[in-house]
Amino acid sequence: MFGTTPVTTVADALHSGRLNFAIGVLPLLQDIRSHPIAKDRYRVVVRKQYPLADLKGNDADVRDALKALNFVAVSTHSETTQLLRLLVLEYQLRLTVQHFTALPAVVRDSDLAAIMPTAIAASFPDDQFAVIDVALPSEPFAISIFWSHRWENDAAGQWFKSLDIRSHAHLNRKLAAITD
Repeated sequence: MFGTTPVTTVADALHSGRLNFAIGVLPLLQDIRSHPIAKDRYRVVVRKQYPLADLKGNDADVRDALKALNFVAVSTHSETTQLLRLLVLEYQLRLTVQHFTALPAVVRDSDLAAIMPTAIAASFPDDQFAVIDVALPSEPFAISIFWSHRWENDAAGQWFKSLDIRSHAHLNRKLAAITD
């Protein structure tokens, strides 16, 4: 059960024990325990050689310059398309993909820009991609680990949760340095 799964299926799988944990941004999960493991925010990413890759200036000017870009969005991550609407860029959307893992190849080999979480953008090679520094109309969001209350006292689960939370401490520090 990898990739993108409907929220109701994730909740059912967590409660039944078919899935031990889920990690991500899942605000619609109900009756599920969670713990934030990282905070992130959205960024605009283009290929390094794109003419606007070095775009700098005040946020209003940079947001205005974004109107020259065409975008690719992740269809299963509605926040990115919502940001395009808030920026009045929804008509600049040229392609949708199923998952963030498709974005590196699309952005690298095209003139399309993508709005994505900083953690994902930071994993792209610096020599191939550029992050346009602009404040987008969105709040930082939490990436969390989720589990069912039915397995709250499971020793292996408690061990994994603590390991996961500790191992994400470096991601929090890295994201804080990038997003501040």
